Amino acid sequence: MPQPSRRKLRRAAIVAAVPIAAIVVAFAALSAASAFNGSTQTGCNTGHVCYYADANRAPNGSAHQVLNIGGDVRNWTNIPDDSSPHVCGGIVTFTWNDCASSIWARGTTQTEYVWTDAFCLGTRKPIDPGAVFESLSSTFNDAISSDRDGNNGSNC
Repeated sequence: MPQPSRRKLRRAAIVAAVPIAAIVVAFAALSAASAFNGSTQTGCNTGHVCYYADANRAPNGSAHQVLNIGGDVRNWTNIPDDSSPHVCGGIVTFTWNDCASSIWARGTTQTEYVWTDAFCLGTRKPIDPGAVFESLSSTFNDAISSDRDGNNGSNC
């Protein structure tokens, strides 16, 4: 029986590698989309910076309506709005990206910084420990896309 040529073996290896690579990329994207440093709650937990979809720290009291962040989130499109009904709108994505309208830094010990663009780009705003913003300015209302704890607000 004749041996397959090197060219045929190489082609077979490439054909086999393409589906495997696609599966790896799909799982990596899926895990990145579901991972963020925080949770959605019925209220604001001590030690977190909490974000609300509406002014005056509303809504709250129902499952998953308040975004509690306890660390850096470089891209808020990775934070699902899993409340029912959704508090962040969005026709397709239903994420917290460009959703927050009020903030409470409840019992935090360091300044958190938020940016209007993902990956800590765009306009930056410091959120000092204990700060309450019942209504964000037009620059930040429905515009926050990333955050970072401390570190003097350096980019991600």
